[in-house]
Amino acid sequence: MDEPEKNRCEEYSRALFGKSVKNNEFEDIVKGSSSFDEFRVRLVHKFASRNEYSKKIAVRWQSTVGKTDDHPDANILLHMLESLSQRQIELERKMREANTELLERFQALDAAATTQASWRANLDEVRHQIAEIRKDLEKLEMVPSRGGNGSK
Repeated sequence: MDEPEKNRCEEYSRALFGKSVKNNEFEDIVKGSSSFDEFRVRLVHKFASRNEYSKKIAVRWQSTVGKTDDHPDANILLHMLESLSQRQIELERKMREANTELLERFQALDAAATTQASWRANLDEVRHQIAEIRKDLEKLEMVPSRGGNGSK
């Protein structure tokens, strides 16, 4: 769908619902549609259960539509296949990007954990050294100190 049709879709959804259509829902419907007419049908169908205007439109359309052949047209199926393939490609791309981002975050977390473990080891060593020095100080306080010439 080209940019003028997307703008038309946006205007239509605003005219029908105001600003209540969420951006991601709007984008999903636009991506799944090949034209403005298909967008209108998808939008009305999606919101028929949530919005009174959409429900009235859907009922009106259903009452005017006649039964068609149960066998879908090959062009329609081909178009649906192309749309689904495009969505699959887009989802796979998003998954790859998300996996890359997740891997980067895990690497940063691993680096931080390694640094923290190193700090913890250094802290334990400092505590051990402090404890040894305190023991040595306690021993020095127990032993009487001698004068410079060996007498008290």
